Amino acid sequence: MDNNFVVFIITHGRPDKQITLKTLKRCNYSGPYFLICDNEDKTRDEYVKKYPQKVIIFDKKYYADQVDEGNNFDNRRTTTHARNACFDIAKKLKKKYFVVFDDDYGSFLLRYENGSVNTKNIDRVFQTFIDFMIKVPNCLSITFSQGGDHIGGFCGTQLKRKAMNSFFCDVDRPFQFLGQLNEDVNAYVIHGSRGGLFFTFTSVQLCQAETQKTSGGMTEAYLQYGTYCKSFTTVMMMPNSVRVVMLNTTNKRLHHQIDWKHTVPMIISDKYKKLKPGDGGNRTTTVMEKNNSGSLFKNLKKVKEQEPDYTGKAFIDQKDYKIAAWVNKSKSGTNYMRLLFTENKPIDLNSEGHQQSLKMGTGTSEGSVDSIMIDDLPF
Repeated sequence: MDNNFVVFIITHGRPDKQITLKTLKRCNYSGPYFLICDNEDKTRDEYVKKYPQKVIIFDKKYYADQVDEGNNFDNRRTTTHARNACFDIAKKLKKKYFVVFDDDYGSFLLRYENGSVNTKNIDRVFQTFIDFMIKVPNCLSITFSQGGDHIGGFCGTQLKRKAMNSFFCDVDRPFQFLGQLNEDVNAYVIHGSRGGLFFTFTSVQLCQAETQKTSGGMTEAYLQYGTYCKSFTTVMMMPNSVRVVMLNTTNKRLHHQIDWKHTVPMIISDKYKKLKPGDGGNRTTTVMEKNNSGSLFKNLKKVKEQEPDYTGKAFIDQKDYKIAAWVNKSKSGTNYMRLLFTENKPIDLNSEGHQQSLKMGTGTSEGSVDSIMIDDLPF
């Protein structure tokens, strides 16, 4: 187990119901852990008495004053502040990686296409998740799946672009949870829209006590405000891509619905390229090149005689090429075009050769062959 890792269990009003802690021990967890309580919890002294040296108490109002709770109730009945406090707590403990759990997990399962088994070596699972974060620099968090992720059977994918309930984090990649309710969804849609990566790994599942049945925690808040307020908090945070819809389950209820296409940055195929400003005066021209084909356009910005009369691009054997064409006349008086094909390779702006060309005034200039990219995005 990585020495820079720690488990945090956020809890409130349940000193005698630490289900997650019992589950971790049953799964042979060998690393450090702490119960994270707030200073407004009336049962905090019971925690300290029952779990000496394993309880960390944070100032709830301090963290509440730093975040948008999505309402003006100011009752601070939320897990948001505990989650945000964990980043600072991990730093004080000099731990780089940590996971935030709720206190009511009855088991951790390894999921297969045709079933599941209880995890017996949770250390190895945790280490795998840390290794994933190390290898994916833009990953802000990755989580275990929940029962709802497996409704309908195996979904065919191990990674979902969401993160709820449990959070593996890196203190060097901090992010903020927002809203009194739905704070996990609020986090992954808002930070996801800015390029942060959040994932759920479906092959490991946590099993949680039934929502709104156990006293303490967030149960009273959910019963008071209902799922409409819970879901609508995310609509307020991201109105351009999240809406409230009715779930057609046995007991119908309102829930949030995320339009992912308008929530997070999308990777566009290399075959689509946006025309650079000033390229050949053809900014409005859109050309979708098929394989082994190309297009030429008159270079309306030609200034020097040696510059091409026409410029364009070709797509040959699945590679992009820039084309430069000059109108010439043969000895017999026949007009013809001389063509130059140059493979369009990415330019390393930090390379010594490129920097030297800029100093000598030979770098890419507007209207030159290197700057001609005629295409547009497909929307």
